[in-house]
Amino acid sequence: MSANNRSFFGVEREWLSKAKFAKLMDDYVSNPRPSDPKKTSTTNVRNSDKTFITLEMYNDMKRVLQGQQPTASHEAGFPYWVRNTFKLKSLPGGTTCIVRKEGNRNANKYIAIKEHLYDMIASAHEATIHGRRDAMKDKFKDYLYCPSRFVTEVIKHCSTCARMQPKKQVKTSARAIHVDSFLAKLQMDLIDFKGKDTANGDMRYILHIKDHRTKYSWAYPLPTKEASGVGSKLHSLFYEVGPPDELQSDNGKEFTADDMVNSIKSKWPTIKFITSSAYHPQSQGCVERGNLTLKQKLKIWEKEYPTKHWTDGLPEIVYSMNTTYSRPINNTPYRLVYEAILAMGDPEGIFAIDNPQDMDVDTTHDVGNEDGQQEPHDDDHGDAHDMYHNEEPQQDYDEDVAPTSPVESDNGLEAYTDYLYEQGYND
Repeated sequence: MSANNRSFFGVEREWLSKAKFAKLMDDYVSNPRPSDPKKTSTTNVRNSDKTFITLEMYNDMKRVLQGQQPTASHEAGFPYWVRNTFKLKSLPGGTTCIVRKEGNRNANKYIAIKEHLYDMIASAHEATIHGRRDAMKDKFKDYLYCPSRFVTEVIKHCSTCARMQPKKQVKTSARAIHVDSFLAKLQMDLIDFKGKDTANGDMRYILHIKDHRTKYSWAYPLPTKEASGVGSKLHSLFYEVGPPDELQSDNGKEFTADDMVNSIKSKWPTIKFITSSAYHPQSQGCVERGNLTLKQKLKIWEKEYPTKHWTDGLPEIVYSMNTTYSRPINNTPYRLVYEAILAMGDPEGIFAIDNPQDMDVDTTHDVGNEDGQQEPHDDDHGDAHDMYHNEEPQQDYDEDVAPTSPVESDNGLEAYTDYLYEQGYND
């Protein structure tokens, strides 16, 4: 069944038309996997109607689970497959949705409906400020029938990403810096906007501070690069989250001025100041990579909001960075930081979290990926399957990722519930 761009819900985006999305969907269900040359186009076409779940099929699945007859024509095994694989989950307000049953792989995951995929993928891409593969994959992790290989293919055709993709690479050493806790080491740097079109009134610089363990970022606009302004923001940050064990920067006078250093040490004498040569990614790799990501996302934001000042978008961009999946920490910075804060105030260890070995190994970095990793081949497992067979489906469920709904939520249920109400899933 060919995808009809008129069937996709949601506002059409400038960076990817619905017609282009429909073609990408048709190509996905009709072409063999590049990773498996034994798969044929015939095999994929035969199962193309089962690769994505249409709204009509979804509603018939609900009818079967409610003990009713489906309204559309299906193969004889359809009711058995539905009852054996899925169940209804009650949601606030008296409505229900379909999830995978316990005992099946990926139990309790939701179904992404074909007609909503355009809006869901687009919303996720925009929520991450045009994030790439890993960022998108994390946003979709609670859903089925939204294959990660398809999502990756969609964002490859984003016109905004194509225009903004930087060509510069940052080459760093292969030396790993091991840090085992939040606030053990902070790195800071200034991003210079002086004399550029992005200058916003009196604000010409961004003070970017990054926690080395969790990759959590803070960013503050500054009118000058004077040490007094840097010191003021550091005081504000340390009053909010506490002082770090080590504070690392380059040897610029805005970071090494005696008055600023003495002011910090008078309040927090245990902080160890570490300096290195300016633009030295071997020692400042964490914040240097973060600078490139921040500037790239800020450039994208300015293109989308040309009448606004960059300072208006800075909080949104930093929030996006902190809530986007990072491969070195296998999590989002936001989750790690607030789990760490719980553990700090929990001497009994009730809320303690594991601190896996820091994997921030500096490598040649494609700045389009914040984590400094080359994007691996998306190795999906199996292709579209005959869903009416009793065996476990072989579609790439373990790589299916959850769409970001208009309302963000860590556990997926709240966002999905709101999305159901807004999109009329319970009709």
